[in-house]
Amino acid sequence: MMTTRRLRLARVAGAIGRTALVAAALTLTTQTAVAAPSDHLCALPDSGKGRPEGAGPLKRNGQRQVLPLAPRRVVKVGCRWPADVRAIVLTPGSIRLQSGGRVVRQISIGNGGAIHLDRIAQLVGSGKWLARGANGVIELRAPLVQRPGSRLAITAPRVRTVRLVDNRYVHLGGEGASVLIKGVTITSRARGESGPDTKPKNGRPFIFYENGSRLDIVNSTISFLGSDRSNGYGISWKNGSTGVVKHSTFERNFFGIYTNRARDIIFRDNTIRFNDLYGWDPHDFSTGLVFERNVVHGNGSHGIIVSNGVRNSVIRGNRSFDNEGNGIVIDKGSPRNLVEGNVVKRNADGIVLLDSPDNRVVANEVTGNQVGVRVNGKRSKRNVLRRNNLTDNQIGVQAYRGAARLNAAGTQISGGDIGMALDAPNSQVVDITVTGARLGIELRRPAVARRLNISGAEVGLRDDGMARKRNLSGLIAAEKVGIRQRGFAFPVGNAVTIDAPRPVVNEITLNEQPPSYLWWLPLAGMFFIASAVLIELLRSRREKGRAVRAARHARRLADGPTPDGLRR
Repeated sequence: MMTTRRLRLARVAGAIGRTALVAAALTLTTQTAVAAPSDHLCALPDSGKGRPEGAGPLKRNGQRQVLPLAPRRVVKVGCRWPADVRAIVLTPGSIRLQSGGRVVRQISIGNGGAIHLDRIAQLVGSGKWLARGANGVIELRAPLVQRPGSRLAITAPRVRTVRLVDNRYVHLGGEGASVLIKGVTITSRARGESGPDTKPKNGRPFIFYENGSRLDIVNSTISFLGSDRSNGYGISWKNGSTGVVKHSTFERNFFGIYTNRARDIIFRDNTIRFNDLYGWDPHDFSTGLVFERNVVHGNGSHGIIVSNGVRNSVIRGNRSFDNEGNGIVIDKGSPRNLVEGNVVKRNADGIVLLDSPDNRVVANEVTGNQVGVRVNGKRSKRNVLRRNNLTDNQIGVQAYRGAARLNAAGTQISGGDIGMALDAPNSQVVDITVTGARLGIELRRPAVARRLNISGAEVGLRDDGMARKRNLSGLIAAEKVGIRQRGFAFPVGNAVTIDAPRPVVNEITLNEQPPSYLWWLPLAGMFFIASAVLIELLRSRREKGRAVRAARHARRLADGPTPDGLRR
């Protein structure tokens, strides 16, 4: 019986195994029949996915700063594409036309170098993928994707305008490829209309190169591209991609320019303006970037922001003004960057070092912002400010909330409410000139402040850090109070020259210019107060103990004698 039962079980198991093998073979055959070849487009961002209709406009807080948006991630789609989804795939030796994820036509182009977009349009010859118009206009109606090693040229006079039609998935991009865009305008075209797509929330075409690609742009205009989607912000370099961008304009995109883990890109003599969110946004460990002599203005948030590990980059000789957010921002652990010789005007804040160490801010002109140079965040250590000229900002320099070891020297500050407000321990301010601010310098933590030159202020120096004045030197000329102390009345010393109706006022002792030989009086007063408090606590505790013992004795008397005649 057991043998027969085992044989039956073995037969059933064998039948199940054979059925599974047949099903697997059929599944594999089916997948082979419908799957795309190696050039499938299964990970392209879906240009039909943008900000939802109910998302509303970009949000701004009460200080004109745009609140951060959470970008959508790249939409992953399967390989079984609808038949109406077409794509142009450029390889080093061919042009492959795809429909529904499958190659429907392949055009050999040899391997003789870069192919021009105009030549691709001639060879394809079908308006389903792209179309040639008059005056050098080409409409791209399907994604054009470059595979590793392919080279593309989009240059005038053969091509003067490229319109990316806002169909699903339409973009220009590649991986491990190279492209030169020169003398050309690249923009979007709204579906069913003749003009560009002005509504980023609907999802717009974009330019995106990654994985060691090279994207060069010269004398060109990139406009009305991108939306709130990861890598589809407008024009992007990613994952080791590089290039040179010069004498070009980036306007009315979602982001003006975006990079992610890019390297050694030179951006020089460009205009970046009127973009929906950021102007120039290098992100996520991009390195070795050079951003020189560019004009950045009128953007919906920060004009220039480098964020999240961006390092060893140079921001030099640019003009960043009239942006809704800040002028220049170094953000989220981005170290060893140089911000030099820039003009930053009429933004929310001027130059911001946020949670980033070891950066240098040198010889910048910062005017008409809420804060000229702001340094904050726990990782904002060892930043250096040198020879900056800060004019008519509400606060010239502000360091607080975790910032430390700030080194500021040779800076000129004029106008505004406060020249410098420092709540950053172990900082040094040397050779600082403050003119015409209501409060010259405010020290909330002990700091070295030497060779100061403060004039035209109501209060020259406010010291909340209880720092010994041996670290203080310079000239203070104030209309009301030279130095307002909030700590112990340490003597100012002979290194400071004060010209004010009330040279030194201590807010604790209310003494004005306390004699140096009486500096110990506040300490003695605090000692006596502390002693009196301690004595009172001891006395109170002793009285409480006596009361407890008396109560216990009274209870014993009230209980009476025990049965053996003894009292408890």
